[in-house]
Amino acid sequence: MIQSLRLRLMLWSALVLVGTVCGFGWAVHWSVARSLEMELDGELEISAAALDATLRLFWSKELNTPPPPGEGMDGEGPPPFWPGGKGKDRPMPGFRPLPPMRMRPEVRARLLSELKLPPKSRISPDQFFAVWAQDGTLLKAEGLPEGTDCPDLEDGQPYFQKRMEHRELSILGPGRSVILVGTPMEPVGRRLWPLDRNLLLAGSGIIVLGLLGQWWISRQIFKPLKRIAETAAGLSAKSLEARIDPATVDVELRDLATVLNSSFSRLEESFKRQAAFTADASHELRTPLAVIRGQAELALSRPRENADYVKALQVCQGSAERMGDLVERLLTLARADAEFPGMESVPVDLAKLVSSVLAELPEGATVDREIRPAQVQGDPVLLRQLAQNLVANALKHGGKSVRVSLRSQEGKAILKVRDKGPGIAEKDLPRIFDRFYRVDKARARSERGPGGAGLGLSICREIVVRHGGSITCQSIVGHETLFRVELPARSES
Repeated sequence: MIQSLRLRLMLWSALVLVGTVCGFGWAVHWSVARSLEMELDGELEISAAALDATLRLFWSKELNTPPPPGEGMDGEGPPPFWPGGKGKDRPMPGFRPLPPMRMRPEVRARLLSELKLPPKSRISPDQFFAVWAQDGTLLKAEGLPEGTDCPDLEDGQPYFQKRMEHRELSILGPGRSVILVGTPMEPVGRRLWPLDRNLLLAGSGIIVLGLLGQWWISRQIFKPLKRIAETAAGLSAKSLEARIDPATVDVELRDLATVLNSSFSRLEESFKRQAAFTADASHELRTPLAVIRGQAELALSRPRENADYVKALQVCQGSAERMGDLVERLLTLARADAEFPGMESVPVDLAKLVSSVLAELPEGATVDREIRPAQVQGDPVLLRQLAQNLVANALKHGGKSVRVSLRSQEGKAILKVRDKGPGIAEKDLPRIFDRFYRVDKARARSERGPGGAGLGLSICREIVVRHGGSITCQSIVGHETLFRVELPARSES
């Protein structure tokens, strides 16, 4: 299989061009050959008509049987008869029937000498002919090829045929005589040869010019693709701003250019997010590591009391827990990027799941709740993590004024988590689900508690999207914040 699109295009175009030129050449050759053959047949018909006109000067009796030597007379006589009555009557006594009258030999010879072809024709100068009587006796022939027999014309229709290298016409003449006129086909071939030669030369020239034109056209066709490829090749992790200008490409390629530009934009955004993700993750991990390292160096710098060692170890433990929580969240997002491999899809009682999450809240955390039955299809572990993150986020920023509601409506399970916290500015709402994004200090972490790295809401969004749902946020600064999750409800049947 040829891997070059350009080469395949040229090969297919060449096949179509060669087929078209050959077909046209054959059609011209056949048309001219047929025209010459019809003209040749017309000349044979003229020759046959001339012989037929000469034969009409003979008596029909003369064409039926050859005359006996020395018998015949000028003029045509009546058939045998009996005087005083018709041929079917009985003869009268003493009468003899008259013998049939025949043409005199010198008249017959003169007519036979006049039985010849007309002047030479334009296409077939080497015609030949033959005339047979009704009983098959050859009356006269000129140039007749050897082995030519009297044709059988029982139906009386003119008959054209090709025999060997000749074209022949056979017709019935007067007295059911048979006239055959023929000519060699070589003059037709001789007249066709210059035409075939010119067709071959012209066709070869057209094919060569066509191939050169196809090569040039293919270059023009693939130039925009080459520019697109050069633009794509110029992209790198450090330079992702290059785009294809749709105005510089053909109309047929503008859709491709638009799709590629969109892909380049997503790729650029992905690289930027990856770079930001890496930088933020490094920063978030560097802080607890620095605390652990600082406490360890401080504890080992000089002998201390046991209480100082316990305090240092407690600080290291807290930093390690925060770092472990961050690593777990990063792994969750990595699994989300891989579309949660091994994600289950089982019936989940969402009301029971949310109730169990609220029951596990620490002492002192009170939440108003309105939980109604709702069934969904999904992964219970991921859905539990979704509810935990939303409730923990509301408790962190809304204090004790948190309300959780769940209901099933119009084929959807709707989970709402509302807090009476400081709210989120309108400019920050579009980005609160971005990874490592934190809003102003009012909602930033104060003590580096769980979720303070800005990953909790990102994880919530990934879980909701993987379950075919949606998550939105509405907030009024200084008043309240509402997170709304909609998941496809599972039918009870």
